[in-house]
Amino acid sequence: MTCRSMVLFLLALGPVLAGESYTFTSLEFPGASGTFPQGINDLGVIVGQFRPGSDPLASLQGFVLEKGAYTVFNLPGSTLTGPSGINVRGEIVWRRRVIVLPCKETQLRTLTFLAPSLT
Repeated sequence: MTCRSMVLFLLALGPVLAGESYTFTSLEFPGASGTFPQGINDLGVIVGQFRPGSDPLASLQGFVLEKGAYTVFNLPGSTLTGPSGINVRGEIVWRRRVIVLPCKETQLRTLTFLAPSLT
């Protein structure tokens, strides 16, 4: 066993030895053909995207999932709303895509969005 392999083994074994436990949760936005969680904060609030309905070409929409309740948000004029992270203050990092033929533009910005329990 190489030194690198030993280090990786010990790093992987750390949480097991510490007695940490994990809970896995299945996320499925109601009526969506796909749900794509992207980020979670220390309070357990999750942000992500979903594809509404069964149309594989439908634009992705953004969601916040907090305490089992979904909040949907879309950015006007976007063909994609993509939240990718959220901090404990409820500020979401997101991207949006605006398609203008024959080229497309992707913008990265910060949107201050307070999760329902923080408002």
